[in-house]
Amino acid sequence: YNAQVREIQRKFGETYDNVTVMTAVGLKEFTGCHYGNNGYAQTAQWWYPVYNRDFYGKDSANITAPKIVKASFSSPAKTSLDLTFDMPVVWPTDAAINNAIALDGATGKVSSALVTGNVLRLTLSGASSATKVSYVPANSYMGPYLYSARGVGTLTFLDYPITANNAVE
Repeated sequence: YNAQVREIQRKFGETYDNVTVMTAVGLKEFTGCHYGNNGYAQTAQWWYPVYNRDFYGKDSANITAPKIVKASFSSPAKTSLDLTFDMPVVWPTDAAINNAIALDGATGKVSSALVTGNVLRLTLSGASSATKVSYVPANSYMGPYLYSARGVGTLTFLDYPITANNAVE
């Protein structure tokens, strides 16, 4: 139930305006349950700017975990999908990341990706009729991951609805 629990956690920030959600996805030295010293140190590095914002009014630009805000096909043939986040994300060069994205539960559909601003455009291996997209690495998944420009892991999402087509006919 890892994916379902992470999805509920992702939605806390949408449901409660006084909650900041931070991810653990992408932390170093994950052992399957806990983290090595570097993973815990990285957790502190990710949270420090949030505390600095909340308690001292310091820099607040893109300090939290990126979260998806929209998913829509970007071509009439439905061969590309735009994932819009609340801040820019970094798509790793390691092609293994392609299998971290699932369309209607099926992985292996992404052939490449390009980030422009807050939009991650996925080029699909063929036309798709998918209605949901997920970025939920399995519990044993060890990367690569999506990150913010500041290096904070992106919140996973499960069965996020793909909305009306953005494509120009």
